[in-house]
Amino acid sequence: MPAPSIRIDWQRVALNLRSHGIQLQAASRKLGKHAGWLGQMAREEIGRGVEFHDGLRLLDYHLSVCGEAAHLALLSPQQPLPLQEPTT
Repeated sequence: MPAPSIRIDWQRVALNLRSHGIQLQAASRKLGKHAGWLGQMAREEIGRGVEFHDGLRLLDYHLSVCGEAAHLALLSPQQPLPLQEPTT
């Protein structure tokens, strides 16, 4: 049985970072990319093709900024992506 395919919505990742107060230019530089990288992703100017290692770094950063619930929602497209972590 083949392993399930996971597709990441990179635009959603960038927009979620922005909704958590992250400046996309600064985050792009922090991730070792040019300043406009995440902005291009947010505008869907970068297609589905994100380099493997760049994607891993971006997903790790997304998890640390946005939290587990938002991160897990990226892997389940049928669930709405929470913009903020629930407060208890």
